[in-house]
This record gives sequence, structure tokens and C-alpha cells, in this order.
Amino acid sequence: MDEHPHPDAFEELPRHISYVPQGRGSGLQVRIWRGGETYQKFFALSRFASPDDCLFAARAWRDLTLSELPGPDAHREHAEGTRRKISEKMTRTGIRGLGFQVGKKGGKFRMYATVQWRDDEQNKSRMRSLHAHGIEGAANQLSRVLVDKIPAHADADPADLADRCATALRQLISRIYEAGSYPPSRHGHEEERYDVLARFVREHDDLPVDEDGILSGSG
Repeated sequence: MDEHPHPDAFEELPRHISYVPQGRGSGLQVRIWRGGETYQKFFALSRFASPDDCLFAARAWRDLTLSELPGPDAHREHAEGTRRKISEKMTRTGIRGLGFQVGKKGGKFRMYATVQWRDDEQNKSRMRSLHAHGIEGAANQLSRVLVDKIPAHADADPADLADRCATALRQLISRIYEAGSYPPSRHGHEEERYDVLARFVREHDDLPVDEDGILSGSG
């Protein structure tokens, strides 16, 4: 049973508005991405007489903000340049061969840790779902792949490498969460990807963390 069920008024929310279940701190999050920047505002249910009033306020802010912003196709060249810079910075784990993505499989977006390598002049990869295996489980499995497939890790202790991978994944996921938007890519669907990541963070007590791996207290 859902601990924080959606109010009926939030069953079919309009674009750019999502429900954030946080007990007494539940509410609606408005998030709009334009040209590498995120415009967002949170509307707490506790501040309104009813869910309908909360939705009305969130929708009004969204509509006003959209009216003041350029359309999604404006300044495309600038947006593409920003897209590349953000993606390069925010999707790096800092561990050679180890990657992270929110990808679509079976019609649903899920979070994956990945390892990529070259073999016989071909690109190969292995991925593990963080939803199915958890961060530690995925890190443990992929650390053995890193040792086996990536020359830079050939002499590494798999257990030590697994700890480093888990820490790196937590830091990267937390960095994206704190940024308020998923790094842009040519595949799009940034809002849906970010919602999956944000939900994962809110469901795990050990996230988000800061760059030293210490709980940041903002989840």
C-alpha cells in the first residue's frame, strides 16, 4: 500500500508538474528546463486549503513562467552547446569504465550502472539495474567486470573497487538530484528521467550525499 497516496486532484497532472510524496511535506513540484537552466518552485500542500487550490497555484506559476521564457526550440545551437557541457560534467563517475544512466527498458525508465569496454574492435557493455540490485549490489557485480575488462583496474582489489564504485554512484546521483534536472541528451525525456532519479533518492535513506560521501540532509 502506498504510504503517501496521491490526492485525487493529482491523478493526472499537467506537463512540468509532479507530485512529491513526503508525508506532511508533500506537495507539487513545478520544473521547467530551458537552454541549460532549470526553473522550479515547490508548492506544499500544507499551505493550501485543498489539493485543488495547491494545483491551481502550481499551474498558475507554471503558465506565468512559460509565458516569460523562450520556446523549447529557441536558441538551439546555444542549447546544444550547453547540453554537451552539462552532460560531460554530470554523467562522469570519476572511475574509468564505470557509467550511469537513466534508460528506458520495457517501456519504463530505470536507473542503471554500466561498464563499457572495447573488445575485438567492438564496443561492449554490461549494465545492472539499481532498482533490482541496489547501489552496492550493482557495484559489487560490475567491479568484477571492471577488473576483468578494463586494463587500468587489472590489479585492483574487487572489494575495494566495489566500495569506490558505490561511493562514486551515490555522489553522481546526488549531484544530479541537487541540480534539479537530468543532464540533457539527444535522446530527450529529461523530465521523466529526473523524476525516476528523484523518486529513487527519496526512497533511500543513504541519499543524497555530498562530495565527501556524507549525508546532505536534503532528501
